[in-house]
Amino acid sequence: MTSPTTNKRRIDKDIMKLLKSKHEVIITGGLNEFQVKFFGPLETPYQKGVWKVNVYLPDDYPFKSPSIQFVNKIYHPNIGESSGTVCVDVINQAWTALYDLSNIFECFLPQLLTYPNPTDPLNREAARLFINEPEEYNRKVVQYVQRYAIEVTLNERENSDSESSMSDYSEQDADKHRKDSDIIKLIESKHEVIILGGLNEFQVKFFGPGETPYQKGVWKVRVYLPDNYPFKSPSIGFVNKIYHPNIDESSGTVCLDVINQAWTPLYNLSNIFECFLPQLLTYPNPTDPLNREAATLYMHAREAYDRKVVLYVQRYATEEALRAAQVERESSDSESSMSDYSVEDARDMEV
Repeated sequence: MTSPTTNKRRIDKDIMKLLKSKHEVIITGGLNEFQVKFFGPLETPYQKGVWKVNVYLPDDYPFKSPSIQFVNKIYHPNIGESSGTVCVDVINQAWTALYDLSNIFECFLPQLLTYPNPTDPLNREAARLFINEPEEYNRKVVQYVQRYAIEVTLNERENSDSESSMSDYSEQDADKHRKDSDIIKLIESKHEVIILGGLNEFQVKFFGPGETPYQKGVWKVRVYLPDNYPFKSPSIGFVNKIYHPNIDESSGTVCLDVINQAWTPLYNLSNIFECFLPQLLTYPNPTDPLNREAATLYMHAREAYDRKVVLYVQRYATEEALRAAQVERESSDSESSMSDYSVEDARDMEV
């Protein structure tokens, strides 16, 4: 049996890998339910098609395979024509816990569309044509692609769905969509992201801006998105120590006033790590300090301030320091929780 912690870690890891790949992902129901844009494999009658595929991860993922459903129609022996459901038996035959979500869209689905299994059909007509009349089967596949699986068709459907559901679209839905969109944009950029508590809480690796005393530093920055994001700014805290007038030395909290002065809903999460934080480290605001000593040095003894910043970088903000802190944290967590940790959970963690 998979422990909830193990399951969540694996899901987070697999989704991060999928998001960092070439695939376009839309989170629809938390990290267990999402949609991926999938392109038909080359040198097959599906090659010009593009489909939106719903993915649902069960509680015991990765030991149980995901549920996969095509949103727009596809003609295939192992995919339900009306429901879009991919045959569970076909998935389970190929699935092991060693696979991840990227494998589904880079290996499993391309293989399934290239080599259908007509002996276990959900679409019996398609299976019959595939076996007995392959040319007619190919023509029908292409017909479905042209009718249901080109970008224009998808866009028209999205517009229609948007118009029909707008009256039921709540402010909460809009906020969630904005969070999802911003997080995906951040993950697709150069930034390394670790999900901590769902899509509202995560960590980002941040590198100090060039031509500043912070330039050789690397920090893990914890981000928490409030319920009314983006109308309220995120909470930001440095995990490893940094010496800065507007950042609390012990907690790593970034001064809320400094964030709120700059923040508008027009900003997104990428702006924080590509504009806001680099600007904050390059141009501190000593008139509104969380670290009064740093503010005093910055105003009255700049060289001493720079030396202290560099000292903190060397001591707390190198890759080696991050790794050492991570090992220490994991060791501490392991020791504190081992008495409550079952043998089965330990085996799951190894997987």
